[in-house]
Amino acid sequence: MLKVLCVDDEKLMLRHLVSLCEKTADIGEIHGFDRAQKALGWLKDHSCDLALLDINLPDMNGITLAKRIQEMYPETDIVFVTGYPQYAVDSWAVHPKGYLLKPVTKKDLQEELDYILSLRSSRRQVSQTVSNQSFG
Repeated sequence: MLKVLCVDDEKLMLRHLVSLCEKTADIGEIHGFDRAQKALGWLKDHSCDLALLDINLPDMNGITLAKRIQEMYPETDIVFVTGYPQYAVDSWAVHPKGYLLKPVTKKDLQEELDYILSLRSSRRQVSQTVSNQSFG
């Protein structure tokens, strides 16, 4: 089960994202914030597996927020959620796992989660193989 962080300054969109996450079997914990600084404050004492981030935030650009999250927790997967497709190219500087355009649907979110979970499974298998070869 994934622990998910959602950050979006549009309160309706944030509620929508949190609601979609609540309806998804692969997600165990959801934490929503309407400001990047609030999310970073929470992250000082907590980690997350996945961060769903709006790019256009008032207090900090979502790409900058993603970089800060990755500095704190390199294993956190980033998916950008935005209404602005022109940010897609800039967002690749932080190597996100996905990019969702608003309005996000349950199907869109599930497809991204399936992709992320398959990547995590592959990483786990590679790690176990390396461990077995090194110490087995």
